[in-house]
Amino acid sequence: MVKRIVNIFLVLLVLGFCACFTKPELASVLESKICLPLRALMSGATSSFAIPIFELLVVCLPILVIVMLARGYITGITTVAKLLLAAYIITLGVPAWQPSTLDVQGEYTTGDYEEAARIICDGISSLSQAENYSPSSVVAATMNYAVSALGVDMAESPRVKPTAAPALLTEMGIVAYYAFPTAEIITCTYAPDFMTAFSIAHEAMHFFGITNEDEANLFALAALLKSANESLQYSAYLCAFVYVGSVLCSKDRDTYDKIYAQLPDFARESLDDRNAFLKRGEGKLGSLSDDLNDIAITLRDPRGSESYSHTSSLIVGYLLQ
Repeated sequence: MVKRIVNIFLVLLVLGFCACFTKPELASVLESKICLPLRALMSGATSSFAIPIFELLVVCLPILVIVMLARGYITGITTVAKLLLAAYIITLGVPAWQPSTLDVQGEYTTGDYEEAARIICDGISSLSQAENYSPSSVVAATMNYAVSALGVDMAESPRVKPTAAPALLTEMGIVAYYAFPTAEIITCTYAPDFMTAFSIAHEAMHFFGITNEDEANLFALAALLKSANESLQYSAYLCAFVYVGSVLCSKDRDTYDKIYAQLPDFARESLDDRNAFLKRGEGKLGSLSDDLNDIAITLRDPRGSESYSHTSSLIVGYLLQ
């Protein structure tokens, strides 16, 4: 009886997911009524464990599948496949087909990027040197914003856990990632704090149903800037400078250099730490990680990894509004 109920639920879930392709409004209904509550349950089930359950599954699941194949337990393998399919639909599939939460992105001039970069520089300069953040403060700030500004009805927040393999994630150039089967946010402890704080906020937005990478970046920025915590504001401003500054640098290098020179010493040191961390992810593992990430994003956004590049214009629009 239980197996039949589970199969019926999965069939209905798949049919609902397929219907979202033609009716994005249905995706919003499924997201709020079914997917969000189920993600809350998934998060609650895994949050009581200190270790990343997803990484445990990555190690144990292939072994389990091999053992089941060797013993002819085909039904066991199909059950695992069904669970993974359901997890994907609940965490990423349905949310990706919701109507965009943003209006059409504007086109901005070099002057607009310069103005935004100066706003960011002034914001950083107004802060004292940032102290260490706590992952729970990032999640709380993100959840407050998701509830108040985005209308997310969620009582549960994702659990942030450090990876069991920080050296591997560093070589792959990964600061943090959202483990969709277990609704966990897993971080690399070797990454600079300001990068990790922003990445946690970004991944938390995925948990709250914002699947597009550029939108998740923008809302993570807004959530951290609205926080009263200066460490989180610092993280948001500095990551915004990276996005906006890269475009300004390509358009007007002299102006970029002048604004960069006006950053406080501790901010430039943080950017140096960022560059050193990313340098370690430029090898073969980093390239493989980028390719896999592009494939994963393309499954829910045809722009693929290029969606990250739209963050700069979204940030300029947000800061100049």
